[in-house]
Amino acid sequence: MSRWSAVVVVGALLAALLAPAPPPAGAAGALRFALTTDIFNFDPTQLPAGNYIMMNQLYDPLVREDSEMHPQPMLAQSWEFMNNGLVLRLHLRRGVTFASGRPFGADDVVANIKRYQDPVVAANVRAAALAVRDARKVDDATVDLVFDKPDPAVFDLLDFLYIVDPAGVANIKTAPAGTGPFRLTARTPGTLAVMTRNDRYWDRSVPALDRVEVHIVADDPALIANLTAKAVDAIEGPQPIHLASLKQQGYGVMVQASPSLYFDILMNVTSPPIRDNRVRQAVSLAIDRAEFVRLFFQGAGKTAWLPPSLEAAARRAGGVTYETKVDLARARSLMAQAGEGGGFSGTLMVPSDDPGAPALAQVIQSNLAQIGIHLQLQLELTAQVRPRWFAYDYQFSLHEYGRANRDPDSLLRTAVVFRPQDNITQFHSDDYSALIDKGATTVDQRARDAAYAEVAKIVLDQAFTVTLASDPFIFVTAPGIRGLATNLEGMPILGGVQGP
Repeated sequence: MSRWSAVVVVGALLAALLAPAPPPAGAAGALRFALTTDIFNFDPTQLPAGNYIMMNQLYDPLVREDSEMHPQPMLAQSWEFMNNGLVLRLHLRRGVTFASGRPFGADDVVANIKRYQDPVVAANVRAAALAVRDARKVDDATVDLVFDKPDPAVFDLLDFLYIVDPAGVANIKTAPAGTGPFRLTARTPGTLAVMTRNDRYWDRSVPALDRVEVHIVADDPALIANLTAKAVDAIEGPQPIHLASLKQQGYGVMVQASPSLYFDILMNVTSPPIRDNRVRQAVSLAIDRAEFVRLFFQGAGKTAWLPPSLEAAARRAGGVTYETKVDLARARSLMAQAGEGGGFSGTLMVPSDDPGAPALAQVIQSNLAQIGIHLQLQLELTAQVRPRWFAYDYQFSLHEYGRANRDPDSLLRTAVVFRPQDNITQFHSDDYSALIDKGATTVDQRARDAAYAEVAKIVLDQAFTVTLASDPFIFVTAPGIRGLATNLEGMPILGGVQGP
């Protein structure tokens, strides 16, 4: 059953799974959690990696999508579509309060929808939020979301839509104001943040912990040193090279099962050597994705040629044909057909502070040399690379896109390497745009899948961006720590974590 075909979602059974239960017996102590990136700010509309640790601890979304992209109740307890899919009625959970003690209700949802749409706020999911033409309060516990066209991907938005207390918006950068299972009680920027159990939390079965201490450490060696010295209980983002040894020592290793982030190589389609799509296809055929996954991720990652959600839709529609192995002979033939049989020299821009990017760049440099493309690596910080992407000031560049495990519409309309307008590769096609629009507004799942199968064919044929491998979130926990989970984006969910 698709998310859309369940036109009426009855919340009784799912609500029972999340119904209030007696508080956990006794004190569970603290979870000491280390990572290398500090919290950027406490505004959940912003999604830098440093904010991930606080999102599901201090805030709640309206729904939380499970691994199959099925929405589960959070602040919205049940829902139904009306008016041929042009209205989504949300029935809100009662008895919820913000950290301040103020009751949560329909006015707060309406205010948050408008805030996520505000260009001044510049929410990361603003493009998706703009699909909601109007948010209307029906009563204190009911809100109608109104659309100009059916929006089958709306639950992706609601999963991202973390609710802020409108009364706390003025200070939200430094003072969180959510409904989550923890409250911020102390912070030393760059060093420590302490989140303490919210005794008013609506789900009385969580959190199992009294507090979470978020320790910011310098680098990967510091992560491992703190864990093995028992100074912390969990770490996020260790280099994969450590995983085999840590497993042997009894540490728990959790690799995100359905990664949202994927490495890709951008190709500026206006650059003369790669203006011909046959050259870009040759690049894809020459890159040994499996070598990168084996060497860098120690097998923890996944090779890929398409975003997984787009490939899944195409597969349901009958699939698309493409080569999944290195084929240097075919790559050289394509180069010759494009008039580049003698090869050429170029530059590959590399975000040096993305842990996997330099290793991937070396694999690409070596692989492409075999078909006559000789790349000079340009290593720069992401802060320097990003403006060049948007100014089209590059030839080849390594990059990562997100939302790969979301509804294809969420990926194709918002990811800068796939969106039909203002694409940072400068690729544009009227057919591509029309197919994305069709998938975005078509209710019938078979018709959606058929549209996305055609999109997949264009992505593979034009190869303006080439998907290479997943970049999963990796967590390591001390022996006896259990219950760590993530949402689809890899954001930790710590409410259910228990100690030894």
